[in-house]
Amino acid sequence: MPGIPLRQVRTAVFAALRRFPLVVAAGLVGAVAVVVSNHSSSPELDKSCDEIFFAVLFAFPVLVAAVYAGELFPRRKWIFQIVFGLAILAHWHFLDPDKEGLSLLLVWIAAVCAASVVPGLVSRPDKNWWRVNIGVLNAIILASILTLILLVGSLLAVESIQALFDLEILRLDGDVIAICGLLVAPLAVTALLPAAREEVDANQSGFVVWGRLCQWALVPMGFLFTAILAAYAVRILVERQLPDGMVAMPVLALGCYGLAAQLILEPWRADKVWARAFSMVFPLVFPLFSILLFVALESRISEYGFTWQRYTALALAIWIVACCVGFLFRRWVSPAFAPALLGLLALVAAFGPLSSQKVCLRSQSAILESLLANRSAESDARIASSLRYLAFNYDRAVLERFTGTLELKDDGNKYDLAGAAREKLDLPEVNSDGSLRVEFEWPSDRAVSVEGYKTIHGLDGGFVELGKTASNKGLAIRVEKNDLVAFAGAEKVHAFDLSNIDPDAAEGAAAPPEFLWSFEGRKFRVVVIKAEWDQAAAGERELKSATFVVLEK
Repeated sequence: MPGIPLRQVRTAVFAALRRFPLVVAAGLVGAVAVVVSNHSSSPELDKSCDEIFFAVLFAFPVLVAAVYAGELFPRRKWIFQIVFGLAILAHWHFLDPDKEGLSLLLVWIAAVCAASVVPGLVSRPDKNWWRVNIGVLNAIILASILTLILLVGSLLAVESIQALFDLEILRLDGDVIAICGLLVAPLAVTALLPAAREEVDANQSGFVVWGRLCQWALVPMGFLFTAILAAYAVRILVERQLPDGMVAMPVLALGCYGLAAQLILEPWRADKVWARAFSMVFPLVFPLFSILLFVALESRISEYGFTWQRYTALALAIWIVACCVGFLFRRWVSPAFAPALLGLLALVAAFGPLSSQKVCLRSQSAILESLLANRSAESDARIASSLRYLAFNYDRAVLERFTGTLELKDDGNKYDLAGAAREKLDLPEVNSDGSLRVEFEWPSDRAVSVEGYKTIHGLDGGFVELGKTASNKGLAIRVEKNDLVAFAGAEKVHAFDLSNIDPDAAEGAAAPPEFLWSFEGRKFRVVVIKAEWDQAAAGERELKSATFVVLEK
């Protein structure tokens, strides 16, 4: 049997070091930063290490783009390296991970898109762009498998050494993960990356696998998603009822899936019927389905304003529709147009007056000002929801423009900030989905009468055991979905309706809410001490928790 081709591995590693030395160096710097942070107790040092870590993540695609650009245009090699190097320094210096996490993500997406676009900056860009990007995808998949195997083996070895030799090295597992993820993985990926320019070999095993995947999985599933949305569009036309915001997810899922399939099946479009059929259908059909998406988004945005999710949905919809239009005019548009446009939109969303942060702030502020100017009991839930959004996505100064000075400790988190704003304006608690949190709690200084009852069953959160039934099954009362339910074994024997409890009236009543119940000759009195509901805008309430005591005669 042939041995392990160590010479080939060594050759590939040295080739990666010669071709991508800065990528490997960046990985080494990132791994050292994470290891230092793992063993540091200094907040200032941890912050510096975090900045280096995120700069390294940004550097990986940027440095790969610089190498590819230099290989395609050798005379401008140093220009590319200087420009991309300055971009990395600017990222490290200006972007704060603690305050600009969203901008970090968007800038990283733009960097990945830049690396994807560069191979398409040549003659016959469609062939070269596809070959390099599919090769990169193959390299990432294979390197991930290799890194995972090495990671699992290394972690097992570390655990074995510590157990056998009675060693206890704190956070060593985290160090191993950092080294594998930031040093081993980039080295493995760069060793497998394809050349910047060469002819496409359609018979290469990696490309053949993608062809089979497109033919038997990507394209059939794309047609299935298209058929589902077509049926949904027909339903809307028949019922003459416009969609709500829930239509955004399936339409965007189809768009992203279809666009990815469209780009992957590029080499087979000319001579394969299945590839040609999908390439003709998707760019025509998706813009029609996007009408449903734009209508749904317009409805939600006009009523509730922009949020990060709606901004993202709108940007993705614009991107996919623009790419579909580009595919219809394929003779003049390179496939690199798709990542180029996505990278541009990511930068627009990260910086400037049209950034997601600025647009959402203007939108939510305008809605909140209008609601506060015309405040009513019906609008309190909307006001609380807008304040919660501002508290979780912006700083304290933004919130205090609407609430005035908030009584809050300097180390208060986002939840504390939202709670302080709600209390300042005397607003109800609102959940992340927009529902109200309704609570009832019997005052602790007011006793509950137990006269006439000989047994008080244990109080244990939302579960009280009542002994055994005549058939020796366990009898208990607990919160089950939206009800307070009595069970005999697994059988539901009674439900107590707590939805009619009025929290304000109950807290001021002479006695707490109670229910009388008999079972197999035993008489019980279920006294509700505390309950919480989520109340939707329509007034329907869903029981989330209940604390109660059960008295038995």
